Amino acid sequence: MQWDADDELPPRALLDAWEVPEPPSDLENAIMSQIDAAAPAAKPFRRPNSLIVPLLAGVAAAALVVAWLALTRTPAAPVPVEAIGPGPAPTESEPAAVPRAMPELGVLTLNVDPDEAEILVDGKPLGGSSPFIVSGVEVGKTIELEFSAPGRLSVKRTVEVPAAATVDVHLAEKSVMVSTELTPPTIELELEAVSESGTTRRPVGQTFLLERDRETDYFLVAKAPHHLERRLRIGFSGRSAQFIDVVLEPDPRSPKPRPKAGVDSKGTDAVLEPKEKRKSAKAMTATLLIGTNMGAKPAKVYVDGKFIGSTPQGDVAVTPGRHTVKWHWSDGKMITQSVTVANGQRKVLKAG
Repeated sequence: MQWDADDELPPRALLDAWEVPEPPSDLENAIMSQIDAAAPAAKPFRRPNSLIVPLLAGVAAAALVVAWLALTRTPAAPVPVEAIGPGPAPTESEPAAVPRAMPELGVLTLNVDPDEAEILVDGKPLGGSSPFIVSGVEVGKTIELEFSAPGRLSVKRTVEVPAAATVDVHLAEKSVMVSTELTPPTIELELEAVSESGTTRRPVGQTFLLERDRETDYFLVAKAPHHLERRLRIGFSGRSAQFIDVVLEPDPRSPKPRPKAGVDSKGTDAVLEPKEKRKSAKAMTATLLIGTNMGAKPAKVYVDGKFIGSTPQGDVAVTPGRHTVKWHWSDGKMITQSVTVANGQRKVLKAG
């Protein structure tokens, strides 16, 4: 290990390796003789200044010892770095913690009918009234919503929270007054309820009150003599009143009734034509435009029980008066509406 003389101190390893030689045996005697020679003859003590001379002599002697050590001390052979041994490995400082980004929070606006509905978010009540605001939830998190109100069917929804969105929720009425129009009027109706617990049927009149259950599907079973039996699924609108038009087709296997015999104006036997044929035909001077609501799939359309095609249907000519229009979707859903048109009037009907 090398040491530059310009440095203030040698390296620690070099200092530890130096060997200090023993001083000569007569060094003490030489120093003491010099002190005795420099000291003046003893005199009676007169004043404190007489101690200065012996003190200066001691300082001079100490200076001589230091000078002698500097001249006689020789540095030992340099110690290899390997002999000193490696120091402790420097510890790497841990990287500074990266601050975690704050999650993005979404806002969900709920427009609920009725306004006084109660809402649970993951089982916890959400205060306020419609529109309700769900906030402070991380975007992308899935939450469970439950809506309820007196006299309404409860609704449960699973929603993945977006950055911002609005959801409309309508709670359907539990009690529904169902009214029907029967063609032919001799139809007998039964209400069929299908649930996980089984299927039940009970006779109902042309108008009846139905207490709905969300987990149950409801059907009307219609029967009439000489007509095909029909089973109609009740598609509820969510309102407290529901109208259903029930039309049965004649059974082609049933024997046709024989025309009644009568007497003509000349007194001879004649066969009377059915009453409906004797009526004079009315002119079709009214028009219906039939379609589906936005977002609804096309449906088959029946006007007064007659299939006229799939939606949309434009300029359907009908006679002035009351008519029944029915939409029938491929999934079994059916909606029926009654409409009254005047001579030359044009009306637009939509459902779905």
